[in-house]
Amino acid sequence: MEKKKLILDLDRTIITSGDYKLQNEFFRNLYGESEQVNRFIQNIGHYLDHYEYMFKNYTIEDLSHYLTTVTGLTVTKKIISDWLDLRWYETDYLEPGIIELLEYAKSKDIRIVVLTNWFLKCQKDRLAHKDLLKYFDDVIGGEMCLKPHREAYDMACGNFSRADCLVVGDNLYKDYLGPLIAGYDAVLYDQHDQEKGYVVKVKKIDEIKNML
Repeated sequence: MEKKKLILDLDRTIITSGDYKLQNEFFRNLYGESEQVNRFIQNIGHYLDHYEYMFKNYTIEDLSHYLTTVTGLTVTKKIISDWLDLRWYETDYLEPGIIELLEYAKSKDIRIVVLTNWFLKCQKDRLAHKDLLKYFDDVIGGEMCLKPHREAYDMACGNFSRADCLVVGDNLYKDYLGPLIAGYDAVLYDQHDQEKGYVVKVKKIDEIKNML
């Protein structure tokens, strides 16, 4: 069946950050140099993954409380807000082939939605900086709902049927197994061929054109 809606992850699927230097400097300037701070910086991704399985959506208040609890640092709501205001897009680069995929989907009148787990304003700023917002019919951020919870995929699906949608992203659990369990077709973007189990996957993002 031809697809009518493409649901795309953002980080490491559409755009990828070249480094997290700004973020790391932000926290070190704030808390100083210590083993505790280094552990926090090195494990931010792990902490956020855990939050996303525990909670249905992001709020600054919940994230502040959660990070304070798990790190032992005082992570206030203002610190979260200032963190989100960093110029995240400074080291972003486009995933190879993403423009070709977006142009192809648009040429076929396929709706394209970004389903991202991070805060909406931050992610829209990154997309705008790369002049990508023109391609998307909607951008759904983590304040609304978080993957891999079923509600996130249903929100991105909207008034379309699940069979009309294809979910694509780089995370095995949030972008592949999660949507499959929720009843959606999904493809894993595995550019380094790391997942050796049986999954439907592509190494180049523009190969998704053949599945629409």
